[in-house]
Amino acid sequence: MVILEPDFKDKLETAVREQAVSELMGPNGPVLKAIEQSHEKLDASDYNTDSVKDSLVEPIVEEKGNRVTITWGWTHEAADYFERGTSFHRIDGDPVLSFVWEDPPSWVREEFDQARSSGGQFSSGWRVFFSNVHVSGIDEIRYTRFGLEWLRRELQK
Repeated sequence: MVILEPDFKDKLETAVREQAVSELMGPNGPVLKAIEQSHEKLDASDYNTDSVKDSLVEPIVEEKGNRVTITWGWTHEAADYFERGTSFHRIDGDPVLSFVWEDPPSWVREEFDQARSSGGQFSSGWRVFFSNVHVSGIDEIRYTRFGLEWLRRELQK
């Protein structure tokens, strides 16, 4: 007959939980790969989403009782808009909006200068300045849900 230590169950649960976290969060673990999947989904859009990707809050692991919770997210103010999309709306400058318009209509090319890099070289697009703009909205990219669905499928394998 085998006699187990009184705290065997607690030690076993702790060891299993620590191993699970280690495998989930490892350099090749599914959590980091799920984040990569989300970023690839953002990259596949027609938008420059680098600032959203750069706002990633690294995963935080919380252990409570026999539960492990891993949370991460993106803090950029546009992150939710890329996730859920937007309808037609107006954006006001504070006090002005300035951006490079890659392929503007002819009136923009006549009114504004071609954009330049920090070294003074011409780049594609025109640097524009507006007090406000009306935009048609953006399609929902669903990058967060895409990464979570990918993770769910991986964990079910």
